[in-house]
Amino acid sequence: DAPGAGRGHRLSVVVAAVIGALAGVLTHRVNQRFIGLEEDATEPPLPAEPYWAPVLDAGLLGWLFFRHGVSAYSLAAGVVIVLLVQVVVFDARHRLILNRVIYPAVLVALLVSPVSPILVGTWQSRILAAVGGAFVAGGLFYLLAVVTRGGVGMGDAKLSFFMGAVLGGLPLPVPPIMEALIWGMIGGGLIAGLLLLTRIRKMTDFIAYGPFLCGGGILELILRGP
Repeated sequence: DAPGAGRGHRLSVVVAAVIGALAGVLTHRVNQRFIGLEEDATEPPLPAEPYWAPVLDAGLLGWLFFRHGVSAYSLAAGVVIVLLVQVVVFDARHRLILNRVIYPAVLVALLVSPVSPILVGTWQSRILAAVGGAFVAGGLFYLLAVVTRGGVGMGDAKLSFFMGAVLGGLPLPVPPIMEALIWGMIGGGLIAGLLLLTRIRKMTDFIAYGPFLCGGGILELILRGP
């Protein structure tokens, strides 16, 4: 049975990568439509932008299914990863996290929390984890946005609220959402330091933090698992 199981596992990884690439093509087209609807989306295209989402989605979904196989967890996490990649690409270009994307995502995350395979425990504990994670993460970044007076954007607060609802604020003492935020802070700090050292950016320049938050959430989904 082992050889057959191994072939099945490899096939699931390939299929996940192909579906990820197709999902990336679709989200790229959706992003182009959003650009026409958003007055503030005025930045020029990123280098090779049409390939960002397909390549990222293919690689990340392949990695996800390689680690966790075909399961309810992998399917749910895959949907979240595709959404986070969409946010990464749009925010990297326009420094915007769209309300038309994040608000429905928050609503769905909270509504499905009782049966979410990403959360653990009884349906009551899953609701508590989703609501608690959302308000802790969202509240933290809301305070940072107020204290830094725009250094951290309100879009980042909304994004962290969504990630908290998906990943959850339980179990303690280090819940998944906190691990994801730590991943994002480490990545953001390293990249920001590199950009400053190489003088690509100045201290007064704005650096989009949303992609690093998304990166932290994606790593948490893939590395931690159910």
